[in-house]
Amino acid sequence: MTETNFMSWNANKICTALTFALWFSIACKGANAMQFDCPVIKDTQPGYFQIFDGPPADKISLMAESGDSVHGFWSKLSYVYDKGREINIQCAYLDGQTRKFIIEKRIDFCSYEVDSTNYAHVSCR
Repeated sequence: MTETNFMSWNANKICTALTFALWFSIACKGANAMQFDCPVIKDTQPGYFQIFDGPPADKISLMAESGDSVHGFWSKLSYVYDKGREINIQCAYLDGQTRKFIIEKRIDFCSYEVDSTNYAHVSCR
């Protein structure tokens, strides 16, 4: 019985340590991620958003590696920074307005989710 209690105690200790390690890993990834949300603009609705290699004026729009109208991702984006450029996120609205985010910090991965009101939420790391 003592062996069983000892093994059970060790198993609990191991499970606790693994749970903490998993939580810490998730927390660290979250801490390094940058969140970009297309802002709500009064009297208009969101149309779409795009990610660009460099300024949107250069018209080098990047297609999502995988995705649909609700969620998807881009990976291997660091080549943009290797070429001396930056990733730009542009939110476009039905009335023609746009809002732009320039990601100066080197990233390699972005994912997006479009909510039920058609607003885009982009997370990059």
